[in-house]
Parts: sequence; structure tokens; C-alpha cells
Amino acid sequence: MKKTGWPPGLLQDDCSKLSRWFASRPDARYQIKMMFPKHEYVRSPKLLKAVRELSCQSCGSDYGVQAAHTNWGGGKGRSIKADDSHIAALCPTCHHAIDQGNLLSREQRMKLWVVAHYRTVRKLTQSGMWPAEVPIPFDPIYEEIWNEEIYSQR
Repeated sequence: MKKTGWPPGLLQDDCSKLSRWFASRPDARYQIKMMFPKHEYVRSPKLLKAVRELSCQSCGSDYGVQAAHTNWGGGKGRSIKADDSHIAALCPTCHHAIDQGNLLSREQRMKLWVVAHYRTVRKLTQSGMWPAEVPIPFDPIYEEIWNEEIYSQR
């Protein structure tokens, strides 16, 4: 089915015109849904269990390690956690500092999470603990930070 754009001559904030446009086009709802496909979430209890077996990838602590989901993408939405593939192994202290901490800027918190995420993915894939059915994530938003981490390991 052909995807349609926004109706010509219609302002996005003009709700009454929009509702009339929808009423005149019975297939419009389907076409709009096709324009914005629903995100297919990745959920894996095996992966979450494997992450809890690691040490904190930020500070090295072994106490109460949790799977910390990203706050910057990966399917995250209002009241919806990101994909399970977008996680980092963090202790409760680091998890709190990254999620709700007010001592760090947003950029610092994002960088800490991305570095921990990279280390988590690397450890799980190298040890063979990453479940085969879960795609290994790569988000272009994180590429610069990942590259910094890779080069700092050499």
C-alpha cells in the first residue's frame, strides 16, 4: 500500500481539519500506522541473568549488580524500558548516579552509561554468555564514545 504524507494544505495543529480528513479516508489510519511502524522490543530473561553475574562495569563492585537500561534510545518511551539489548551491568550506586544523579551533567551520565554498556556487551560476547537470539546492539549515537573506549583500551 502506498504511504501518504501529511495531507497537503493542512497544518499539523489544525485538529478539526485533520479529523475531517481522517473521516473522508477510511484507509487513512492504516496508512498513518504504516508511516510509523511499531517498535519491536527485545526482551530476554537469559541476557538479564547473564548481566547480573558480571561485576559493575563502571566501578568494579560485585555488590548487587543490576541490568541498567539506557535512557537515551533503544526503544525507550514514556513508562517503557528500552530493549534488553541496551543494558549495562551496574551496581546500585552507579545505576542511581546515572539514572537520577544530580551530581553529573546529562552528557557525563550518558558517557558513563555508554562506556559501561560497551564493556558489558564486550564481556558477554567474548565469554559466550550473550544469547544467540538477542541481536548485538549498535547505535550510531554512541559511536564516538564507543570509539574513545576502544582506543583507550590499547
